[in-house]
Amino acid sequence: MTLLLWVLLPLHALTGFSLLGVALLHAIRLWRWRGIETGSEPLVWVLNLAYLLLPLGAFLEGLSIIRPDLLGTGPALHVWMVGALGLMTLVVMTRATLGHTGQSLVAGAGTKALFWMVIGSTLSRVLAGF
Repeated sequence: MTLLLWVLLPLHALTGFSLLGVALLHAIRLWRWRGIETGSEPLVWVLNLAYLLLPLGAFLEGLSIIRPDLLGTGPALHVWMVGALGLMTLVVMTRATLGHTGQSLVAGAGTKALFWMVIGSTLSRVLAGF
């Protein structure tokens, strides 16, 4: 329903509130996964962080529709595309590469640095939108 609203009424307040609802539901789903308990393993907590960026992007997009005077759509799109999609793809590729080459599923120093660079670039781009 939210996607349909977003396509048909992209700037309507109803679409914005629907996106806020999507954000809340995905945040609840993530909370139920108890991802906070995965802090010792970067390959898992970064995957959870990438998923967290999905509801954060929906929240920012909903807010940009409801209150365009506060926020443009740029930060939401960067959270989704660089943060959620880019980071999640990077983590899944890393896990698959390690697993298919017979290595243990542990992020090395270079991999951790790469994760932090993507996280940092997402944060800097989002904060630049404020």
